[in-house]
Amino acid sequence: MSQQHSSKDNGDHYEYVVVYVDDLLYAGKDAKQYWKDVLAMGYTFKGVGVPTYHLGATFERVDGPEKMMTWGAMRYIQKILDQYQKIFGEKVKNGRRIHAPLEPGDHPELDTTELCDDEEKAKYMSMVGSLQWALTLGRIEIAAAVITMSRFRLNPRKGHLARLKRIYSYLQHFKKSSIKFNVEIPDYHHYDKQWSQPAWTDFYGNDKGVYDEPKLPDVKGNPIIMTTYVDANLLHDFITGRSCTGIIHLFNKILTFYPFFQLDKYIITCIMCVFVC
Repeated sequence: MSQQHSSKDNGDHYEYVVVYVDDLLYAGKDAKQYWKDVLAMGYTFKGVGVPTYHLGATFERVDGPEKMMTWGAMRYIQKILDQYQKIFGEKVKNGRRIHAPLEPGDHPELDTTELCDDEEKAKYMSMVGSLQWALTLGRIEIAAAVITMSRFRLNPRKGHLARLKRIYSYLQHFKKSSIKFNVEIPDYHHYDKQWSQPAWTDFYGNDKGVYDEPKLPDVKGNPIIMTTYVDANLLHDFITGRSCTGIIHLFNKILTFYPFFQLDKYIITCIMCVFVC
């Protein structure tokens, strides 16, 4: 399955249509007219309206504490919690005392419990797949835990399975957590001026290379500030020495991109340096 998008210059703004198999999302100023024009072409649709549920994600407009749209995975998480009950014959354990997907300082690679049997392996792989989709739907706080535990899916131990159950308990407790679409421009005036506007020549020299200008669309609408956070644990795995590294991109105050990696620490350090440059 592939995702595609198309855009149209509509004067003072761009219209976008995102297609995922037979699901469509429209972004623009006149949704009613757009769908009216499409229907006039002979196409038929069902469920046309303001998005409330799409590919497992829940969209909701809230009035407080700020008025904006939110993107969460409440319905999907409830679905996998119900699946958990069918798989194990019991409800997910109460997660009120769990405030992190994995225990802080935990190192699953050091686990020496018994290996899972074939039935438990199948359950383990199914749970990892479900958690990976929850991550895709914006639950980025479980990213490091899910990526860490997915490494053991071919030959997990009972202690690893218990850790996946803990992540489920965490999601049950924080089921309603959502990402806010905050389009406000971030205020960085409280940071040191040299930090927010560094003299690039101090780091990269006076580069006078000739480069082809990228073919970017004309600028329309309000300005956007892109903020990037990069963090790395360069000895995440005590046995292999692999790191766990993540990147978060914000357009204004909207989370837009959050890749996470587990690679050899020297390789990932080089990748991060190239990206920041």
